[in-house]
Parts: sequence; structure tokens; C-alpha cells
Amino acid sequence: MIIHHHSATRVLVSIISLVTMSAFDACVIGEILIDLLPTRRGPLHTMRGFEIHSGGAPANVAVGICQFGGTAAMISRLGQDEFGRLALDRLMANGIDCSRVSLMPDEQTSLCFITLDQSGERSFTHRGGDPFGALSKADLDMDVIKGSRAIVFSCGALRSTASYAAVKQAVAGATGLICCDPGGFPRAWGVREEIHERIVEVASQCHIFKCSKDEGALYFGEAQPQMAVQKILNRGARLAVVTDGENGAYYATRKQSGHVAAPEVTVVDTTGAGDAFMAGLIFGLTRDESPEIPDEPHLRSIISFACRAGADAVTQLGAVNEPPSATGTRPL
Repeated sequence: MIIHHHSATRVLVSIISLVTMSAFDACVIGEILIDLLPTRRGPLHTMRGFEIHSGGAPANVAVGICQFGGTAAMISRLGQDEFGRLALDRLMANGIDCSRVSLMPDEQTSLCFITLDQSGERSFTHRGGDPFGALSKADLDMDVIKGSRAIVFSCGALRSTASYAAVKQAVAGATGLICCDPGGFPRAWGVREEIHERIVEVASQCHIFKCSKDEGALYFGEAQPQMAVQKILNRGARLAVVTDGENGAYYATRKQSGHVAAPEVTVVDTTGAGDAFMAGLIFGLTRDESPEIPDEPHLRSIISFACRAGADAVTQLGAVNEPPSATGTRPL
């Protein structure tokens, strides 16, 4: 059951939906969280305060696409609580069409407490509910999925039998690029081995499969990113990208492969760096109407743009900030 909040928001959502419904660059299927960022570094028990940010990897990708000048819609669920309304308001303020985000009664919005060490690396502690875990085929809007230039999802959308079935239906009905950035997942989301199997299966149906170096080792058994991209291609993806933090990104298609170095920056917080990279990648790839993967040098320019976006993200606190400076260097 979808519970709409106040009428002004409902009218705004309806207007956005009517204007952009069939022309989204990306339809993002995934969880929306509230990130609580520490006001100082150190372990959780030493904290004295937190800043409230919107979060959840898929939501961060949608925000990034819109900040670059693209369009995005989200299919998700939130708790019908103050945190849910806060998250929804912030996503809408970034230009995301949230008319397909349900506010669920008697559910709590998921909270993620983040702590940072001295190098900016983060750890997560999850609390609250899991409204997105009950996503099903009934939550999908197939017209929007079919009309979008790309659909994007992460492993969070594969963690329940119902949500996994929904993703498979979305993949089967998509006419644009099918894109997966699996990410990591809390233990509470399900049996690790089962989700691994689903991720590897989904990779075979993706046009774009992007993961980090650690995730390449975790899901495909290959610790070397330049080899991991080949393993991902062997599973069926058309474009495989493996990011390696400050070392940049490795990529491969059936016809080409390469490496792009990351810009040197001062690291403040690594939260959302991979999401910013994915947003830059999707934004660059959806500039063309064709769902085909571009050849060099265009593809390399898109990967470079994504690296710049990821690098900019780590210079600020939190996963969602003002539009990155990478917008000044759009992909060719």
C-alpha cells in the first residue's frame, strides 16, 4: 500500500512524473537510507554527535546522475516516519522523481551510522527497519523501466526472493542499458552465499557491471582488477569495470580494455565514492540514444569522467553533496 504525504509534495511529484515519465536517463531500483555521519573521527562509542545525510548506494547514484544534469526515477520503499519523509524530501530536492517510492505504514526507515578512521575509511552500523526488503513485482512501473535509457540496481535489490524476482522482471522488460553495481551488504540482509550466486547470475544479463577491487575478489574470486574485468566479461557482461580506489579503474569490453588513473586528491571521507563513480559512468553512457557500448576514445573519456566524479566525492563529508566539480569536464 502506498501512503502519500502532504498534498503539496504529491502535486510536485505528479508534475515531475508527467514531464519526465518516458525520458529518464536512469530508473534506479534500490534502497534509500539515512546516513548518520560523525562529527569527528574514531570508533562509534567515542562519538558525541552526527550529521544527517541521505544515503543508500542506489539513491546516491540517482542523486549523482541528476547533479550532473541527467534525469532519474527511483523505485523503492521507505518507512512512513520522519526519517522516511526527510529522505524523500532530500531526494526530490535533488531532482529525482520519487513518485514510485512507497511510504510504508508501520515500517521504520533504515539508518546507517558511519564512523571514519584517520585516513577517511569508513565502517557501518545499521539500525532501524528494512522497508525495501519487501519490494516485489507489484512495486515496479514497467512503463518507466521500458522508457528509461538505463536501469540500475545493486545487491540490496537481490536480497529477498520477492525483490530478486522483481529485478529479474525489470531486467527482462528493459529496453535500455542494464546496469549493476553490487556493492557490499550487511549480514542481516541474507545468506551471503545465496546473494553471491544471484549477483553472478545477474552479471550474465547486464550490459554494464561495475564493482570494486574487493568485490571482484569476493564475487568472482579474482583479486587482480585487470583479471577480474575479464572474468566478469566471461559471465556475459558487455562492459566490465573494476575500481581500485586511488589507483583508478580498469575496464574491458569484447573489443578493448584499459586502465584510467584516478586524480590525486586529499581524502576526507570515502563514503559514496563508488556511487559517484557509477553515477558518472551512467550519465556518460546515457548521453547517446543507442544502448550500445561506445568504442575508444569515447569510452575512455567516460571512464575518466567517472574517475573524476569518484575522486571529487572523497574530498567532502558524506555521500551526497553539492554537484562535483567534474561537471565542468563532461565526457566527450
